[in-house]
Amino acid sequence: MNFIERHKSKLLILYIVSFVLFLVRDPFNISKIENAPFLIILVHMIVYFIYRYIINKKREADLEEYAEKNNFDFYKEPNEEQISLFKEFSSNKIINNKDKFFNLLVSQDNNDGRPLIAAGHSEFASNNGSDHRYTQVFLYKHNNEIPRFCIQKKNITDIFIGHINERRHSNIYELDIYKFKDKKFPHNKYYFLTKDTNIENFISSEFIKLLETGIKRKKSLINIESNGKNIIFYKQWSRHTTESMDYYLNLFNVLKESLLK
Repeated sequence: MNFIERHKSKLLILYIVSFVLFLVRDPFNISKIENAPFLIILVHMIVYFIYRYIINKKREADLEEYAEKNNFDFYKEPNEEQISLFKEFSSNKIINNKDKFFNLLVSQDNNDGRPLIAAGHSEFASNNGSDHRYTQVFLYKHNNEIPRFCIQKKNITDIFIGHINERRHSNIYELDIYKFKDKKFPHNKYYFLTKDTNIENFISSEFIKLLETGIKRKKSLINIESNGKNIIFYKQWSRHTTESMDYYLNLFNVLKESLLK
């Protein structure tokens, strides 16, 4: 596992504490420099870009190694044709607003049922300029007609403004808010959106049980979207380590199989 990714929170705290101590001791009399604030900001920017460069290079190397060991082909910058299927999902409005998928993994065996895997990139305005978020997406090709639907995880803010977010997601996906009538879907943890009035015939009890098992085990919640022929699974704002890739591949395979029997 990438040491920097695994300990990034601790490293950030260490960096902040070290920088504050450096400023307090001020061994180079930085406080007397006329443009000291600008210099401090410049140092932070340089450190940030070095950090991002190291992380991205390490991740590319890890994915190349993972691809070689697990019979995938790896494409750092795939062409438009290779990622066209990813762009057919409404989720892109959230997890890929930069309209750029990269780090694509494609199984070398077209018949093994494994998904296409790629990373999406979104950028949002923040108080500090821009906030960059990345999400690894697992796309299963089915190519047969299935209901369109979206399962969107809830977060802590939904305790207070859940009805607003529910309508917002309904507008993004252009799907209706749906509440299960005959099956016990975990609506307290997930939004469910669809226009198919017979959706409960498609969503199996086994699938719902798998979602509930993940909740009970306090696993991170996931998002799922069907565009009417293919399905994507993803954990929003997460790119998985090579160690956790197998876990999510197995999880998404089981969930997919419980739907597409």
